[in-house]
Amino acid sequence: MSSALKSWREAATIILVSSKPTVQSRIGLKECFKNEKVVPGWPKSNDYDYRVLMMKRSLKSGFFPSAYVFPGGISDKGDFNLEWSSFLSSTNNLEHLEIANGVRPPMFTDFDNNRLSPVIGFRITAIRELFEECGILICRKLTEESLSTDELEDFRKEVNESPSSFLKLCKKYSVVPDVDCLSEWSNWLTPNHLEDPGVKNRRYDTAFYLAATDEYLISKGSDKREVELCQWVTPTSVNEEFEKCELFLPPPQIYELSRLANFTKFKNLREFAIDRQQHGTERWMPVRISTADGITACLPGDTFYPKIEDLDLYGQVPPLEVKETMEENDRLSKDHLNRFSMGKTPITVIKCNVANLGFPLPKPRVQKSSL
Repeated sequence: MSSALKSWREAATIILVSSKPTVQSRIGLKECFKNEKVVPGWPKSNDYDYRVLMMKRSLKSGFFPSAYVFPGGISDKGDFNLEWSSFLSSTNNLEHLEIANGVRPPMFTDFDNNRLSPVIGFRITAIRELFEECGILICRKLTEESLSTDELEDFRKEVNESPSSFLKLCKKYSVVPDVDCLSEWSNWLTPNHLEDPGVKNRRYDTAFYLAATDEYLISKGSDKREVELCQWVTPTSVNEEFEKCELFLPPPQIYELSRLANFTKFKNLREFAIDRQQHGTERWMPVRISTADGITACLPGDTFYPKIEDLDLYGQVPPLEVKETMEENDRLSKDHLNRFSMGKTPITVIKCNVANLGFPLPKPRVQKSSL
């Protein structure tokens, strides 16, 4: 579909997982939350041998201000410069990034042949945005010389000022983005009919990647305009803070953290991510249903999720309203549940019993069920 007809922008996000997270106060990286209680049914924080990087958006951010999110942002035309192909090939195996038989979302199939393949370009977006926002660069060096923290910070600032110059700057500083390190993970499209002023009229079709690595460079700065802090967390610790209403997590972050909670070992998560991507990726756009006591947001596989041809991508149809409560609506679709439930409290609950593209079911945060 022509980009002129889309009501959203394309973006990429990176879920960075490290077994040896570097804690450096000079760039605002902090240890994971302390003294958390155990989320029922979830591992304890000490059970994980890895940490996940999350950042708190600035209050001035134009999208989900003050929310905790994975690093990422809007793609730039420079991310799809055809010259990337030959430059990346020196250290990356680009052929294996193309998935032959898996599910492909529109953002990977609707593209101009005069630009770099989306499966490479959006990985560059994710790596570039991580560097801009958090000062962490996932790359391979072309020389034996190491970049100083001052050089890295100059590099980061230059990229921040001119994202389209990322390729030229990588050549200048003799580093190559490690796109091999990123495994295709998921694809979320901002839904219609959002009323929150922090997201209203802003929609993004976002490719999520998982990078399980301890090989990265860290500068001494981060983007203070968009990022208040960067923080290493466990899936359990950040969910506990969310449950206590100490922070806000957008729904995609809640879902992905609930997937990660199935893995306590870094090695197992990395191997799973590499193998799973052969199943491909499906675009997920939550579809809202107003119930008698809250909001249900259905996802693909749910009984109430529309067929692809009936999906209202552009908000031309008002959200469905039903007379049942959320619990009653859950009973109507108990055999095929994949949804968020949002009641009077700010807590968002995932209910899912349908498998998707090789993923284990997300860990439920609430154990008891009335179904």
